[in-house]
Amino acid sequence: MSRQHRSFNQSQLRWGLWMLLLAMGCGGFSPANAAVPLPAAQQFVPGQWRSWEELPESRLRASLARLAPEARQRAVAWLQSFQFTGADCDSLEVDADGGVFYRCRFVVTPMPASAAPAEPSPGTAQAPLPVSPFPDSLKFHSRPGAPNVIFLNFAGETVTNTQWNTDLGRAVIPALPFSMDADFTTFSDSEQAVIRAVWQRVAEDYAPFDVDVTTERPAVFNNRTAMVLITRNTDANGDPNPSSDAGGVSYVNVFGTLFYARYRPCWVYANNLGFVESYIAEASSHEAGHNLGLSHDGRTDGVEYYAGHGSGDISWAPIMGAGYNRNVTQWSKGEYYLANNTQDDLAVIASKLTYRPDDHGQTPATATALVLTGGTNIVSTTPLTDPANTNRANKGVIEKNDDADWFSLVTGTGPVRLTVWPWVMPSGTRGGNLDLAVELYDSAGNLLLTNNPPDTTSATISTQLQAGMYFLVVRNSGAGDPFAPVPSGYSAYGSLGQYFIEGWVTDPSGVVVPPVAELTVADITEPGQARQLLTVVYSDNAAIQVSTVGDGDLWVTGPNGYAQPVRLESVNPVTNAASVTAVYSLPPPNGLAWSVADNGTYEVWMVGGAVGDIEGGWVSAGLLGRFTVAVPIVYYEARMDEDPGWTLDPLWQYGVPAYSSGGPTGGATGSRIIGYNLSGNYENNLPMRYATTPPFSTVGATSLSLRFQRWLRLRRGDSAVIEVSTNGTDWIRVWSANGAVTDNAWRQVQYELPAPVVGARAVQVRWGLGSNPSQSDLGWHLDDVQVLGQGVWDQAPPRPVLRVSDITLAGTITHSCTVEFEDETAVRLASLDSADLWITGPNGYAEWAAFVGADAPMDAARITATYSIPAPNGAWEPEHNGIYTVTLVAGAVEDVWGHATPETVLGTFEVRVAAPESPTLAVFPEEGWAAGGPQGGPFTPAEAVYVVTNSGNASLRFAVESDAAWLQALPHEADLAPGESRLVQATLTPEAAGLAPGIYTATLSFQNLSASQSPIPRPVSLEVRAPRQFLVQVTSEPPDWGEVQPGGGTFTEGAFVTFQAVPRNWFAFAEWGGDVRATTNPITLVVTQDMTLVARFVELTTTNHPTPLWWLAALGYTNDFETAVESTGANGLPLWQSYIAGLDPSDPASQLRLEIRPELESATLRLEWDPQPGRLYTLWEAESPDGPYARVSGAVDLDSSVRTWTVPLGVSRARYYRLSVRLDSGGGS
Repeated sequence: MSRQHRSFNQSQLRWGLWMLLLAMGCGGFSPANAAVPLPAAQQFVPGQWRSWEELPESRLRASLARLAPEARQRAVAWLQSFQFTGADCDSLEVDADGGVFYRCRFVVTPMPASAAPAEPSPGTAQAPLPVSPFPDSLKFHSRPGAPNVIFLNFAGETVTNTQWNTDLGRAVIPALPFSMDADFTTFSDSEQAVIRAVWQRVAEDYAPFDVDVTTERPAVFNNRTAMVLITRNTDANGDPNPSSDAGGVSYVNVFGTLFYARYRPCWVYANNLGFVESYIAEASSHEAGHNLGLSHDGRTDGVEYYAGHGSGDISWAPIMGAGYNRNVTQWSKGEYYLANNTQDDLAVIASKLTYRPDDHGQTPATATALVLTGGTNIVSTTPLTDPANTNRANKGVIEKNDDADWFSLVTGTGPVRLTVWPWVMPSGTRGGNLDLAVELYDSAGNLLLTNNPPDTTSATISTQLQAGMYFLVVRNSGAGDPFAPVPSGYSAYGSLGQYFIEGWVTDPSGVVVPPVAELTVADITEPGQARQLLTVVYSDNAAIQVSTVGDGDLWVTGPNGYAQPVRLESVNPVTNAASVTAVYSLPPPNGLAWSVADNGTYEVWMVGGAVGDIEGGWVSAGLLGRFTVAVPIVYYEARMDEDPGWTLDPLWQYGVPAYSSGGPTGGATGSRIIGYNLSGNYENNLPMRYATTPPFSTVGATSLSLRFQRWLRLRRGDSAVIEVSTNGTDWIRVWSANGAVTDNAWRQVQYELPAPVVGARAVQVRWGLGSNPSQSDLGWHLDDVQVLGQGVWDQAPPRPVLRVSDITLAGTITHSCTVEFEDETAVRLASLDSADLWITGPNGYAEWAAFVGADAPMDAARITATYSIPAPNGAWEPEHNGIYTVTLVAGAVEDVWGHATPETVLGTFEVRVAAPESPTLAVFPEEGWAAGGPQGGPFTPAEAVYVVTNSGNASLRFAVESDAAWLQALPHEADLAPGESRLVQATLTPEAAGLAPGIYTATLSFQNLSASQSPIPRPVSLEVRAPRQFLVQVTSEPPDWGEVQPGGGTFTEGAFVTFQAVPRNWFAFAEWGGDVRATTNPITLVVTQDMTLVARFVELTTTNHPTPLWWLAALGYTNDFETAVESTGANGLPLWQSYIAGLDPSDPASQLRLEIRPELESATLRLEWDPQPGRLYTLWEAESPDGPYARVSGAVDLDSSVRTWTVPLGVSRARYYRLSVRLDSGGGS
């Protein structure tokens, strides 16, 4: 580990301890409050609490008590808009206007060494990049073009016109760019690596949703653009940023609101998070989560930020807790031991961002083929190797809990290995949210293998397979038991995110995989259906041979010996393709139409050898599926091709319609119909007039249904009815409408007939039309009328469920609600409109809710409609308080059969906007203003902003007085309407610049000129100090190799100083050291403290036998150094060898010599040599001149202080000695 890395971890450790002490000192328990423990398990759910006095004793409650009444009212309404727990009440803050934000003081333990980020490899280091303009190489997008954006801002920001400015009393907050050192003008290679890693981690957290997580500044900021500002806790002037002791701070539940710009950005303080990539990323996702409406995940034992549990790959924590040093962090809904918050994170986020569309099919027929590289290998790119996701092969996203992504593969006979990885960061904690389970199926759909390892998040299938096609299914999974007293792992709830497939198959060359077929067919429940259509999707790993698709591919068998081949109707595409859709038709047994006599179950069989692929494979013969024929009995029918003989009141007509515009031009299935006035509108004041069928028998029926084609246009207040009778005198109402009906095309409808007419011998049906005195329309048009019995059909209207919240915030302009409609068949989307919901309430309030939109693009079994409820007089205020009822009007919403909802009271909501309390002048903040700076200025903060509010019900006039000539406040006087707030800006006058050093005090007095209220004082202090100077000590290493300009000195605080390292001839600049780590030259520093700056230089050397150029130049060589270094000096040695040995090549006597002197008295040999500085010497010995030579024990890498070495004198055999030398810097020997 390098010195820099060690220093970083020590700094991180110090920071972690500091934060721990901070949390204990400011947010923990003390003997004074221990008697009233915080009810951490208490949850505050919208609509289930009313008063701020219900909150526990806490920082939040104390802040609310100090607010002006109107601001307190707004804050309570804000708090009631999202779910939070009692434990959050020491992190929730309120501003002077009643805005609510989270001040997140994460308690972070030091990162284990095993999880620490790896240092950039020297071989992959990036050159420094300028902060501005933001580098293209650092612009990343997770989902370009998405309607929602989370902008990770690393480039700094000039924050203006936000509530943050108001809170701090600073018109401008110059937030610094992200930097891990004192250089804020460039991104070093380490900083670039952190930017990439933070984006990768946050993009993974939001991967399931339709949002673009990006580092590129959006061209436009709208109310669907979040900004996470990753900066320091102080700004460019050294002033503290909002909640500067926190890890992050952000307003809650503001994303998507009309006032979002006021409460942007979220702040994340990288220096308070130790500059650790995973900490910064966790905080970024966490703070963006607050913007979206999420609160903290803690425990019922008083822990506000749950730090998680477990170990290894499946160590876990919730993102809205404190998921530092955990390998898996996920969105949560409280599925862990002692969880205190059941807020459904995914539902809250999806309500703001929506889920992204599914990227892979969920059946074999819609499976995505795995792409092979080199014939056998399965590889995929990742956000690390392909951040733009240009290659989308062999990967995907699990975006919902029920998502299952299908992939097909073809293999030869032999081994197959398939590993599916979640996103795993290259360093630090793993960073992925997804735990995987995989399944392997054969081509017939049989499950062969599954894999879901308990202790890791990846999954692998490794097996031997026979040649053929198989299917790999990727699902999400949980792990461990998070509910145990010693919890481990997590549920599958938040196990969502990116995955990547890799592995290999046995070479599939020559393997012919038979095509597969998948049948789609509907049951027959309609009388008169002339043919049955069957759709078959043929899929193949190569391509379907379209020419083989034709008549007789399928045979259908059924009751009464039915056995018929199908006839091909269409095929798409008409060229060979991996997937081909064929539509076949099947004739009824009598060749005309399916009837009651044909009822029963039919089986569809694939004919072997009928449909093939381009490789010679054929779809296997076998059963593809079944369908049921349940044709009802037709008791009456009027197709209108001939006059059906109905009894028609005046202006009811049979014939061809002749409207000039707006109405039908013919029937649904022919040209003739029955309708009221086939050439114009019905009249005003029209008494009910009828078109009546002849009597018909329903003897033997057990149930009856009326089905017909309708084109009906009706104005509100006019009437349309359908009635039925068994005697022509007494009529039973089947259906009616008194509201607007606006059919603009034929549509089939169906209504159940009442029990009294079922089985009767003489049944008649009639359609009636009547109108009011004003307006008119086209009325009834009827075609293809049938009365059916014993059928299978949907007779129920859609079922509605209302979701609406209470209104607690004054000034709310509109109020949204949703109604989920569910139907057995499908809800008719076109029936949803602004005449569905009628809202009634106090003071005669009665309004229609405006239809905003639906979550389905077409008719669907379940549709959620959103409506907007208008406010009286444009905004909801205290005078509108009360209970409001939401009623679904009769006939408003229909299913595709025309079954309309009855009038239904869906529910109520309450408006409870608090009325202003007694009149008073309030001033925020309560604290005074302390400024300071050098004599003559500038002084910081340069100004203070106070919010003055009239919380009464009558206008007032206020004034602000200063008792010092160097202090002023503007405006000096102003009027405030009831409930109005305005800003008062306190600034220093020019006289402040002339003050001598010292501490000065003054008072701003806020006076209510319209009431007998005591003046409100705000103390102001000004410290004038002699300008601070800081010493920058500049040195060069080695001093003779270069210099720095300027050469250091004393500089005024805040000065920008540019230093340039200037190498001497034959040397080069390498890097900056001391208090700065950078390679940029020149470098610009902001002087904020005493510092040392070291310029490190290196020698320029030859490429061949690296030898310093300065040394060669000193010998007279000034060019062609590569040739010179190998030339021989006067001492007979190549120049490069003389350099290594420290010899003078111009002196013939300068040689590397080893002299041996025997010491007979001590029976030793003294070995002598002339050592040179900066060289290391090693002695070698051998028994033969030719060796082999071995090092003399202890005589290895001797420095220049050693000149002799003594060895024993051998008596039995000769010994030979050698001396070798090498550079102390590690050069060759």
